[in-house]
Amino acid sequence: MLGEVQNIFILPFMVLFGLIFSLAGLLVVIYAIYDVLVNQKHMRGEEKAIWVILILLSNFIGAVIYLLVVKTGNIGLLKSKDIGDLERLAELKDKEVLTEEEFEELKKKIIKDIE
Repeated sequence: MLGEVQNIFILPFMVLFGLIFSLAGLLVVIYAIYDVLVNQKHMRGEEKAIWVILILLSNFIGAVIYLLVVKTGNIGLLKSKDIGDLERLAELKDKEVLTEEEFEELKKKIIKDIE
């Protein structure tokens, strides 16, 4: 009988905590999707679609992965296209097609676009 009484008092708290954690997870997912679609101006359409699908399919885990990878900026700062652009600039400078000033100006533009 004492066990039944304890269960009656514990059950509402368990439900409340479950609702709080579910709501928090939903808010993180909504924020991540909003951030992908609105704030990430440098992402191409395909990248945005992939992140949204990943977040929707994996819910909270996908949102956390997105926040860790994209928002911290630790992974994917330089994409292969950006690296290729910088390499081509260096080649043009080495072949003396570009002056040092032109090279630095174009390099700064590419780096600014990355940020």
